[in-house]
Amino acid sequence: MFDTGSMTDFLLRMFGLYYLAAGIGLFTAPDAFQTIAGELKSSALMRLISGILALTFGMIVLALNNDWTSWQAGIVTAIGWAGLIKGVTILALPTPFLGLTVALFARTEILRIMALIVTAAGAALLWLGFA
Repeated sequence: MFDTGSMTDFLLRMFGLYYLAAGIGLFTAPDAFQTIAGELKSSALMRLISGILALTFGMIVLALNNDWTSWQAGIVTAIGWAGLIKGVTILALPTPFLGLTVALFARTEILRIMALIVTAAGAALLWLGFA
């Protein structure tokens, strides 16, 4: 997994593995994700930590790969920007953002669809990272 590929390839592999695992987890244990979403909305400390982690994640990805020169690098950069925006949103506007998250996670059928999309995205990112 850690060969001499580019930073873009490494990040594609990392995101692919993360999304694949998260998608499978979301599909096999949707109730755990529903619980996490509810706890995140009710806990100021969890919101703060989640916002800081998402913001930091986005900033690190953008520091390593803020590159739109190829579509693969653009995917990585878009994921970095999404993390940065998510972190800012959780920190600045937690109630509307987490209210939407809890509402989406409350419906198991929506979680199943999200699980399939996230799992497919993970597989695609892994494939791109190794192609």
